[in-house]
Amino acid sequence: MNRPIYGHELDAVTAGRSDQAEWLEGELDQLHGPARLASHPLMKDWFVGKLTAPDLRVFTGEHYHAVVALESAARRAASMSDGLLAEQLGLYADDQDELLTLWFEFAADAGWGRSAWYFGEDPLPATVACTRVLGRERRELAVHLVTIYAFESAACELAPLQLAALTNRYGFEASSTRYFALQAERSRSAALTAKAALTGLLPVPSPGALARHAERVYRSYLGLMDGVRAFGRGPTPFVLRSGDAV
Repeated sequence: MNRPIYGHELDAVTAGRSDQAEWLEGELDQLHGPARLASHPLMKDWFVGKLTAPDLRVFTGEHYHAVVALESAARRAASMSDGLLAEQLGLYADDQDELLTLWFEFAADAGWGRSAWYFGEDPLPATVACTRVLGRERRELAVHLVTIYAFESAACELAPLQLAALTNRYGFEASSTRYFALQAERSRSAALTAKAALTGLLPVPSPGALARHAERVYRSYLGLMDGVRAFGRGPTPFVLRSGDAV
């Protein structure tokens, strides 16, 4: 796949904070990340109730690793910050830890056993690649903030659609879908916080590198979903049996 081309990057390098922020926002908008993730075949099947039991079971295992990586990125970003931003990033990381607890509840009703489901299998290669993009250790603060912004700006669009389908098409109870309800509530705020913090760090020497990293975030998660669909594809329709493996 060809590398994306970002227009007038040289002009943005020499721009002040306001102009560089405007340029970067335009570049991030042109990536259409939320729409691309929502248009993935796995998500399209999810929204209309066509996911198979293997699809959903594999997805729960793989997405877990992405959330862990995002929490790690947030904690590293917090350690590189001070004042209010450090506090906000620390709270965001704590939110991810809380979401993981809720994810275990969802995973149990999606087909995993209720004890140590996440130890069942190693992550798929595409998932490993995704976690490296999300949570690699040695990065500048601005890159961590772009990671959070890109992921959460997509999550705030996806979570309400995922939640509605789980409730209306798959028969999940509210008690097992609290992850999606909470994510739908918090992701938009997290994306706005990351975006505001990023603007505060501008201008940077290479704003194009930030836009390219956001593209890598979207591509890596699309790859994760490709892996789930290829590995989990099976003829078994999803039938909710609370407390049992599917």
